[in-house]
Amino acid sequence: MAKDTVAEVYARALLEAAVARGEAENLRSEAEEVRQVFSDEAGLLEVLRHPAIATEEKLALVNRAFGNASELLRNLLGVLIEKRRIDKIVGVLEAFGKLLDDREGILRGTVTSAVQLETSDRESIAAALSKNFGGNVVLNEKIDESLVGGFTARVGDTVFDGSVLSHLKKMSDRLADLTVADAVWE
Repeated sequence: MAKDTVAEVYARALLEAAVARGEAENLRSEAEEVRQVFSDEAGLLEVLRHPAIATEEKLALVNRAFGNASELLRNLLGVLIEKRRIDKIVGVLEAFGKLLDDREGILRGTVTSAVQLETSDRESIAAALSKNFGGNVVLNEKIDESLVGGFTARVGDTVFDGSVLSHLKKMSDRLADLTVADAVWE
């Protein structure tokens, strides 16, 4: 995602307000749910951006749809509607999650394996990555049967590749580089 300064400004304001009220951690899951609604329901965003619909109607719709949401999130939605920046809501909530992760020392990563990992294996990988990165690594799990076995893990721009497929490719590359004479003498 390209850096969106507007979204980051609103996200930072949301985080500061949540921290001041002691609601930052509770707001995490709620913000993710709201982000998911806007990501999944493109029509909702179209309605809230539509210039022919009055601001009051948009605010009433948001209050009906998100009436159970925290006051902070309802206020954020209201401000974004009034400022005609509701199209930034997904970016704001993503940036909020990242700012909260940074504040709490959480690093997000992905572990990919050929089969679903056992809980203990996933926890061991997360613990090893946490030790390596000096933070708390939280892993999202993906399945890719082409890996044959083992796993790959990505945290930020760093990739750890312990897959069988990778090891087989390295062996194949080494064998391809060998000549018959090299193979005999090694």
